[in-house]
Amino acid sequence: MHYSATLQGPQFLQLANERKEVIGNLGYSGNNPGNALITAGDDDVYNVAPRAYWDTAAGVTKNGKPYAEISYNRDRSMTLSLSNGRSYFFNKKNWWTRSYVLLNEAKQEIACVKQKMQWRTLNTSYEVDVRAKVLDKETRASLPFFMVYCNKYAQAQTLQRYMKKDNLATAVFLIGTYIGWLLL
Repeated sequence: MHYSATLQGPQFLQLANERKEVIGNLGYSGNNPGNALITAGDDDVYNVAPRAYWDTAAGVTKNGKPYAEISYNRDRSMTLSLSNGRSYFFNKKNWWTRSYVLLNEAKQEIACVKQKMQWRTLNTSYEVDVRAKVLDKETRASLPFFMVYCNKYAQAQTLQRYMKKDNLATAVFLIGTYIGWLLL
């Protein structure tokens, strides 16, 4: 299944399926990229909120009940542990692209998210591909939202890391390099 997410403002994304039907929204509250509210369909509401002081983990509730735990690792990878006992691993596909993959416990790729910058409209969009055969229906419905959430969180953490005072020159260099890559 193919999904696309488009920014509808600085802190709000809209997800659509391959038939361009809106399947839900992903919104952020405040400046913390760890806090998010996901509405999927008409009746499912997921709330993502940091649980640890150093933002090393976030709890996910679905309609007020515990649903998952997201653990953030130092290398910008993440572990998504669902309440049904399954775990998934979110990693950068390779260092030269803006693509991330989701791996199952057997380290098989089950989903991929790619970020695209649209310079004409100064907007960012995300393309998510999920292999439908390897997931149950409930996980398949929520996975595109978590893929986009994890991608945005990893980007925010990378930017915060380089925006520290001692890394400002590096940040300017990386942002210039990033823009150069986008223009190629």
